[in-house]
Amino acid sequence: MASDQKKSRSQLIAELKEARKKIQHLKNRLAGISQAGEGVENIQPEAESLLRTVFENAPGGIIVCDEQARVTMTNPTADTLYNQQEPSGLAVESRFRSLCVYRPDGVLCDPSELPLSRSALQGESCQQEEYLFKYPDGRLRWIMVNSKPIMREDGKPSGAVAVFQDITPTKELQQALQESKNQLRWRNDILEGINRIFHDVLNFETEGELGSVCLDVAEQVTQSAFGFIGKLSPSGHLEDIAVSDSAQK
Repeated sequence: MASDQKKSRSQLIAELKEARKKIQHLKNRLAGISQAGEGVENIQPEAESLLRTVFENAPGGIIVCDEQARVTMTNPTADTLYNQQEPSGLAVESRFRSLCVYRPDGVLCDPSELPLSRSALQGESCQQEEYLFKYPDGRLRWIMVNSKPIMREDGKPSGAVAVFQDITPTKELQQALQESKNQLRWRNDILEGINRIFHDVLNFETEGELGSVCLDVAEQVTQSAFGFIGKLSPSGHLEDIAVSDSAQK
C-alpha cells in the first residue's frame, strides 16, 4: 500500500513538472507574439512613409481611382502629364477636358475607352497601350499606359491603378531612325537605277528605249506610276520620249 502511495506521489510530481514546462513554453510563445506585434506596429508607419515617398517621386505618373472611375490619388508626375491637378473624387474623364488623346492610328479616343476607365469599370487589365496627347499649347507627347483593376473578394473591381510613362524621346528616336532608313533606301534605289541605265545604255537602239528605262527607274525611285520623259524640239515644243501606262490612260 505504501508502495502504491509512493508511486502515485512520484507520478504526481512528474506531471507537475511537465505542466510547469508547458506553462513556461506557453509564456514564451505569448511573449514572442507580443514582441512581434509591437514590431509590426513600429514598422507600419515606416512602410507607409516609404510607399508615400516612392509614390510621390516615381518617374512615371500614377493615378488611382475608385469603382466609378473617380480619381482618389495622383502623384506629381501624373499631374504634369495631364497638365492639371484635379481634386479627389473627380471622374477620370474630366481630366481630359484640356487634352486631346489619339490612338496610334490617329483616331480621337473617347475618355471612357482609356485604360484606367476600362480597368475600373470593366475589370480589364491593359498593358503597354500607347496614346498621343495633344495639349492646348500644341505640344505633342507619346504616353504609354499600364493599368490593372483592384479586385474585391467577390471578384468585382473596387477601383483601378494606372501607370503613365512619357515615351516621346523613344518615339522621336524611332521616327528619326525610320527617316534615315528611308533616305538610305531612296539613295540606294537611285544608285541602282543609274547603274541599270549605264549597264543597258549600249544596247539601246532608239531614244525611246532609253527613255522608257529611265522612266521605269524614276517610277521605282519615286514610287509613282504616273510620269513621262520629254525633250524640247528645235522649235521649242515639248516632245514625249516615254510615257507611263497610267499617264497614257
